Amino acid sequence: FYADTETRCQVFHVCNPDGFGGMSEIKFLCPNGTIFNQEHFTCEWWNQVACGDAPSFYSLNNEIGKVPEGNNRPNTGSPSFNVPVSVPGPNRVPEPRPQRPVAPQPPQRPFEPQRPFEPQPPRPVQPQAPRQPSFPAPSVPSVSQLPRQPSPTTYRPPAPAPQNPTVGYPSQPDPPNPLYTTPNWGRRLN
Repeated sequence: FYADTETRCQVFHVCNPDGFGGMSEIKFLCPNGTIFNQEHFTCEWWNQVACGDAPSFYSLNNEIGKVPEGNNRPNTGSPSFNVPVSVPGPNRVPEPRPQRPVAPQPPQRPFEPQRPFEPQPPRPVQPQAPRQPSFPAPSVPSVSQLPRQPSPTTYRPPAPAPQNPTVGYPSQPDPPNPLYTTPNWGRRLN
């Protein structure tokens, strides 16, 4: 079992003997949201696995199938089987449960047959007139929706740069611009 770090451990490889003296490789894809944990040989949530540490656990593959030292090894002479053994439990007699006296029930109504079902006479089916498909009325564009002709523009070349630029305030203030002047509140215009 080898985590594929190039796929950020979402893919892992299993190598098995192919029966001809070589190895066959099978690639597996962990389910969405999980990646292969090289230490546990399982797919686990991506935020619980350090994929970059996977190569340091590749050597754990050498331990697959080995029994750790100090464990009891089974006898190789005869096979052993786990056979379930039934152990009888203590004999218990169920205790009698007290029974409640049955209360008399009120008499039920005698059975009354239901009225037989009487089908309604069939109603004539009215033929429907064929429907004409309805189309939206053509809309006439308003004046504001019609394309406008571009208005002519005139080219105004930029003002020439001063020959001797001065630093600081200009000697003459700019002429007033009517777009940026303050309104004449309460003044009379002549």
